[in-house]
Amino acid sequence: MAMLPGIGIMPSVAGGGGGGSGITGVLSKSYGSPPGGVPTLGDAYIVASPASGLWSTYEDYIAAWDGAAWVFTYPTLGQLAYVQDEGIYYTWDGSAWVAQTLAPHGPTHEQGSTDPVPSLPTTDEKAALLGTYGTPGNTNRYVTDLDPRLLGGGGGGCAPCLTCANNTYADGVYHAIASIPILDDSAVLIEVRSVGRRTDSPDRAAYLRKALVYREAGGAAVLQGTVDTPLTRESNTVWNTRIVVSGNNAEIQVRGAVGSTVNWNVCWTLTESLGLITTSDNAYHTILSYAVQDNTVVLFEAIAVARRTDAAGRGSYLRKAVVYRQGGGAATIQGTVDSPLTRESSAAWDMTITVSGSNVLVRVRGATGHTVHWKSSFVTEEIS
Repeated sequence: MAMLPGIGIMPSVAGGGGGGSGITGVLSKSYGSPPGGVPTLGDAYIVASPASGLWSTYEDYIAAWDGAAWVFTYPTLGQLAYVQDEGIYYTWDGSAWVAQTLAPHGPTHEQGSTDPVPSLPTTDEKAALLGTYGTPGNTNRYVTDLDPRLLGGGGGGCAPCLTCANNTYADGVYHAIASIPILDDSAVLIEVRSVGRRTDSPDRAAYLRKALVYREAGGAAVLQGTVDTPLTRESNTVWNTRIVVSGNNAEIQVRGAVGSTVNWNVCWTLTESLGLITTSDNAYHTILSYAVQDNTVVLFEAIAVARRTDAAGRGSYLRKAVVYRQGGGAATIQGTVDSPLTRESSAAWDMTITVSGSNVLVRVRGATGHTVHWKSSFVTEEIS
């Protein structure tokens, strides 16, 4: 059974209970550890201080239940959160959640008009932010007609998010089917899946490409090392899919052949190093934890991206492991952890998958004297 993706931090896209920039709905901000009872998909909380147990070290994060594990999202500057058990809103000012006293919607609140004071969502909108959905309207502008719980992380969005593009070309030159802006002073792991089919004869191809692209201090986009090509299946060896850089952008390019009309479908995910945890030593730190159910086998795949903030430096990692529990025993790794991707500017850095009790842990290591921001996410496939 395919599980919802485990979500690290997604500062620019909603995820993990509605985290990211914008508005978030949580049940409470009074708990420093998971409240009693069985959590429900979509339950979300602002972690109180001091945090302990499964929420240890995650003070002020948004903790959301994805149906199998708690996932944590760090708030972005200006993020607005409605706290249900208090009935008020809080804004993240960069260091603390600050209570708001904005007035509710007034009678003039309609699209195209201006409120006399800043307005807040209606009661229906508040419910929508907590995981329900309905029909959008002028006075319910935050309501979605798509159930956000189906989009991952118990609150909409995904991490990493899948984006796709489609186009047809009929020559033998490279075409940029997608251009991805790389933010200044950031590092992005790009994973591309590409499929091509010739429409005027029976030729076809599929490609998998991965690359770490970064920008430092106002510079242009740069590839870290080489582009990984773990999969190439093609009936015409002239065809190809590649990742290149151009100015401040990373481009996904496809190439067919002269006289071949090829329809391409390309999908990609981005994992950016905008920070879930920060390390400044050479010890391993747990960035994600996933509970393995008893009598279950799990294929666990985790990725991490890192960026050094006190000097130039970046890294990206992909690790895979098979983990099982049997008869009430502890989580156990079957064989070894696979490391199909390592791209790093410092060989001292690392990412690994370990187990502790009934949990799978994703752990990362920087280096002494390096201030490194880390972000990680995972997906699972399991059978009980």
